Amino acid sequence: PMIIHTALISHGNSGGPLVDMCERIIGVNTWALEDDSYTNRVSFFSISASDLISFLRDNGVDEFETTDEPCRN
Repeated sequence: PMIIHTALISHGNSGGPLVDMCERIIGVNTWALEDDSYTNRVSFFSISASDLISFLRDNGVDEFETTDEPCRN
C-alpha cells in the first residue's frame, strides 16, 4: 500500500524515511506528483512500513522493533 502525505520531499530525497510525530518510521518516501491544474498542488507518496518490514526480513534483517501502539504526541 502507498501512503499519500503532505510532508515535503526535496528532489533527491527518495528513499528517506517518512516518520510520525513520535519519530517512528511509517514509510519510505518514493515520489511526488505535481498537479498541473490551477491549484499547483503536489501529492507525495511513500511505500508503507509493512513493505519495508517485508523487504528487511526477505534480506535477512530481523533486528528491529515494531509497535501497534498509537502515537500520543
